[in-house]
Amino acid sequence: MSPVIMIILFVAVFSALAIWIIRSERQVLALSFNGPAPHGNNPNLIDFQRYMSEGNRLYSAYHYEEAMQQYMAAAKVSPQEGAPYYRMGKIYQAMENFLQAESVFQKATGLSPDLVAAYYDLARIQLKLEKPHDALLAINRLLDKKVDDLDAKKFKLQILIEIGDFAQTKALLKELKDADPDNMDYLELLAKISLKEHLWDESLEWFDAMLSLDPLDHRDVKFTIYTMYRDQKVYDKALETLQDILDTGSGTMGREATHSAMADCWFRQGQEAFSLGNWDEAIEFYEKAIGYDPNLAYIYAGFGQLFAAQGLIDKAIEYYEKCLDMGCEHPQVFLEIAYIYEAQDDYDKALEYACQSEALLPSPQVYYYIGTLKGCIGDYE
Repeated sequence: MSPVIMIILFVAVFSALAIWIIRSERQVLALSFNGPAPHGNNPNLIDFQRYMSEGNRLYSAYHYEEAMQQYMAAAKVSPQEGAPYYRMGKIYQAMENFLQAESVFQKATGLSPDLVAAYYDLARIQLKLEKPHDALLAINRLLDKKVDDLDAKKFKLQILIEIGDFAQTKALLKELKDADPDNMDYLELLAKISLKEHLWDESLEWFDAMLSLDPLDHRDVKFTIYTMYRDQKVYDKALETLQDILDTGSGTMGREATHSAMADCWFRQGQEAFSLGNWDEAIEFYEKAIGYDPNLAYIYAGFGQLFAAQGLIDKAIEYYEKCLDMGCEHPQVFLEIAYIYEAQDDYDKALEYACQSEALLPSPQVYYYIGTLKGCIGDYE
């Protein structure tokens, strides 16, 4: 092959390579502002790229007004492109002008349906504007374009939880969990949503799955299980769970906090027994509560209420006073003591405690009661 032909071939190959590189650089530049490549038949391509590039530079330097002018110029020379409107939306978003941001993001997606980043930002803005259903539509359109976009799926979870659509939330969580079975966040969300739906057994299954992955229970799952049983008034299971926390040393509560929880659980049982008139049983439960944590003032108030109901006035006042000595400032405790003294015709003492109750929590009822007590001692002012 003659040298001349070789030179001609070399020039041809080099020229083709140069053209390919230039086209690739244009694609990269287009992607740099999260938009699709401009239409190849755009006669204003060079001007469009120049405006966009300058707008991006100014945006990165926080010169929003100047950047906006560049993006508007890009939109003027290429009105069929959605990318300039997307970048305008980012500026409005940064300036917290959310209504304008929503409008231009919608225009961006309308002009460039493949501009997936715009759907994501549109959904975020609509969630801020308290339009969760619109946000869900936007994120679903994104997932139509990118079915495996994990960030979009996680954001969709947030939207579904905001809407309160537990069925769709759980379906998506299960899909994510199947792809990442050791993800504790997914398991915890599944458990807590089941709790909200009062699906106790299902919730326990998810909590058990968490515990199988984390035997040391760093998220205090067992304490959550305890509160679930406690709120359902399944006290034997609640106490069993707390005892397991003590025996295994799992979780982050510590022994003192666990003992306080056990005391509270026994106290709640005492309250139920008292309300049913089972006073001896109530005393037994209260004593067990104090055995686990003698520093819970409200347990002594429970004793005071119980003894007052039995007519054991001195013991009632003794336990109520213990409650106050421990720093209790609950207005109802002062009011209960006032009622006891009133029943003993000690109106001065009753008035003293009623006034302390009213100072803590003013109410028309207590104010009227104070007036009644003042009348009993001849104070009509």
